[in-house]
Amino acid sequence: MASWLWALGGWLDRRRQEMQEFASLPLAPLARARAVARLETLHVSGAEVGIVVERQPERAPRPAVRRYAWLGYGAAVIAAALAFFFIPDQPSVVLAAAVVAGTVSGVAERAVYDRRILRLETQLADALDLIVAGLRAGSPLLAALEQAAQESAPPLRTLLGDLTAKLRLGASPRDAFAHLAARTRLESFHLFALAMTVQWDVGGSLAPSLAKVGHSVRDRMELARRVRAMSMQARLSMLAVTAVVYLLAALMWANNPERMRAFLSASLGAWLTSIVAILQVLGLAWAARLSRFDA
Repeated sequence: MASWLWALGGWLDRRRQEMQEFASLPLAPLARARAVARLETLHVSGAEVGIVVERQPERAPRPAVRRYAWLGYGAAVIAAALAFFFIPDQPSVVLAAAVVAGTVSGVAERAVYDRRILRLETQLADALDLIVAGLRAGSPLLAALEQAAQESAPPLRTLLGDLTAKLRLGASPRDAFAHLAARTRLESFHLFALAMTVQWDVGGSLAPSLAKVGHSVRDRMELARRVRAMSMQARLSMLAVTAVVYLLAALMWANNPERMRAFLSASLGAWLTSIVAILQVLGLAWAARLSRFDA
């Protein structure tokens, strides 16, 4: 009995290796999908007879819009190094300079990230309009998705292209749309993936559902733009006041560097400068948080 199981395990392992080589060849989509399905069947069969099959651990999907949070830490290190070079005997000033530089860089990076997210959601709304128009004209769902992918700009073109390629290769629609939602991590894409998954499993008219999803995405973007517009005056005023403070400090340093160096070298001057810098950081972070739309 043991020898029979050992022979069966060896046969399954050889078939698995052959199917892996076959699935890695440049085949037609249908043949490749059949090879992948057969490979999964061999994995299951091996598990049923007690054969241990090693599987690669699932990796988290790469986000469609990447964050660069390390910029804030890098700016903090550079500012601390410069402050230590000019005023080495005041650690409070060095720490304040690092906090200010890191916070400003982090807020700027977050603003750029929010702008890219808004552009991605705008592309999704336009793509939904194209998909709805194609479905109402009688096009198949996959053809409408491919048409929307071709007409979209990056990064949505890459996302929809990967989605349609997975569907044509025989991947599970539920897994494909779940992967799309996991890559974007946005409520609008989660809603789109949910609507597509439900329609794929249950059936029915998809055009009205996608039209409502498109309206919801546009309403969300409009609300986000209103929040940013209402907070723009306060943010500009705060940035102007902050810039004036540092401009006056630079002019005073250029006019009389010895007096400024003596002021910063004194304990009272160093603590006052650090407190002002920390208050500016708190105000900047608070204004950035109030103007952010995460609904």
